[in-house]
Amino acid sequence: MLSLYVCNLIIPGDPDVVTLTTPAGPWQLIKMLSFAATKSRITSTSFRSEELPIGETYFLQNVLHDRCIHGLLRGACQLYRGVVMAGDPPRFAL
Repeated sequence: MLSLYVCNLIIPGDPDVVTLTTPAGPWQLIKMLSFAATKSRITSTSFRSEELPIGETYFLQNVLHDRCIHGLLRGACQLYRGVVMAGDPPRFAL
């Protein structure tokens, strides 16, 4: 699965999940469990230090990418088994 943490993203209405459609397939923004506390810290107008608060508000994942990786790994394992069964041990360059 390809995934990223998204920091300081505040979306109007604070949706739990947002699906984004891209040429690479669907992506989902999923609200973090600590969203309320993080949003409060980010949007606070009280005294702040020189470094502004940063917090993870959403988790971004590519669901389709996960399915593709699973298929690629399964194919690689089958190929590896075929090479070993043919008696040609794999050679790895370090």
